[in-house]
Amino acid sequence: MSSPSSETGQTHNSPEEHLALLEALCTLSAPLEEIETALAPFGWDHEEELVILSRQAVHHVVLAWSEGRLSTDTLTAWAEAIEARDDIGREEPHEELLNDILFELANPDINGALTPDRAQEVLQTLD
Repeated sequence: MSSPSSETGQTHNSPEEHLALLEALCTLSAPLEEIETALAPFGWDHEEELVILSRQAVHHVVLAWSEGRLSTDTLTAWAEAIEARDDIGREEPHEELLNDILFELANPDINGALTPDRAQEVLQTLD
């Protein structure tokens, strides 16, 4: 993943880079490992939410898994990565729904592995 700061000539760790990386994480628009590596210098514990995770973004990622374009491990890691970040808010008024889905996806050892049938239920809930 090319760094937004290298394309714009800005210094690394700029607020613009942070926002772009958070948006990439929410939509999983680049390989997860690359996003997480690039986000590491920014930390995860913030006073305010800088981006909002939408139902549409979660729908997109769960759909990618259900269509076989995303591994179960990546889906779990993606949900864990978002669940742990204080700088990513949740779309209002769906915060509880999104938090419940993220918890379910991030914790298959507690909630059981996501099944194709359950994925369809989640997708319908997000519509």
